[in-house]
Amino acid sequence: MPNISDLFGDLIRETSCQEEESGNNLVLRYIDSNANVPLFIGLNIKTNTKYLFILLNEKLTEETFDKLPTWNGLIIEQYNTSIEIAGLHNKWFLVLQHQHENDFKIFEAVINDICQELIGLKKHHDLFHKLIRTLERWKYFFSLNGREGLSLQAQQGIYGELQVIKELLANSSTDSNIIINSWIGPERQPHDFIFSDRAFEIKTFTSKKHYKVSISNEMQLDDEGINHLYLIAIRLRKIESGETLPEIIMQIMHLLSDTPFLIKLFKEKLFNLGYLEEQSKLYSQGYLVLEMFSFKIEPGFPRLLSNNLPQGVGDVSYTIQLSACEPFKVDFKNEVINFI
Repeated sequence: MPNISDLFGDLIRETSCQEEESGNNLVLRYIDSNANVPLFIGLNIKTNTKYLFILLNEKLTEETFDKLPTWNGLIIEQYNTSIEIAGLHNKWFLVLQHQHENDFKIFEAVINDICQELIGLKKHHDLFHKLIRTLERWKYFFSLNGREGLSLQAQQGIYGELQVIKELLANSSTDSNIIINSWIGPERQPHDFIFSDRAFEIKTFTSKKHYKVSISNEMQLDDEGINHLYLIAIRLRKIESGETLPEIIMQIMHLLSDTPFLIKLFKEKLFNLGYLEEQSKLYSQGYLVLEMFSFKIEPGFPRLLSNNLPQGVGDVSYTIQLSACEPFKVDFKNEVINFI
């Protein structure tokens, strides 16, 4: 499928010198002329508004139309119009339009995802269910994540988890399928990784003295029902020439290049964390890994657990000084890389 961003870029360049004629400012282009469901991008050369046109067999009923998920920033309407480039006359189209100019990159990501789902459809009647499912996914995304991209803290946390994935893919003999599927942090589980009977919680920090990590809640270091739980603390240095979040993502995808289905799964997990490839230019912060510390969580480890908290106390966050964890320190290679 053609790249949506490139298609819009071409359309903008083609129309940049075009003068408005007869009040018709809308320019349309095929996304894929061979698709069973005709899809078109649109550009209003006067307002710079972008659109996605989806051909319908017939006008949707009001009840059916109201089932389409939407959110602030996306407008969905039905139009009866003709598209001469496709020889379509007086046809009904579902039209998606971005509402805010600063949402354009996100709009590109949304319609790219929609087109990926619809362009391979064999039967037109499957369109509606596919479209609803895709829009619901994005509505959920926006309910959890902002439009301005990941915070610096979130970027750093994701980078730490990806650093562990990269180490495992590059240095472990474990099947990459197991490694990617064991990364459950994006599913908002208490721990970041679960391999068989072992779980791993990943933390990053950048302090120079008095090394410490932040624990977000009382469940993160709770080993109930888990045979072995480890805390992996990664000391980073923020440096302009260091590895950025998009760069480590590209490295991991290169390591997964022989397994396209795992690349797809990996991207879905990044999506669940709020990472969009279309916003990658926002993430220019570089990191250098200085040290990796591994600790086995056992009785006596400095932590707060829900069964030790006073009644009525919950959602606890706290910090741990790594110097207090020295008795529980283990070798990362032996306990993590070699075991897995």
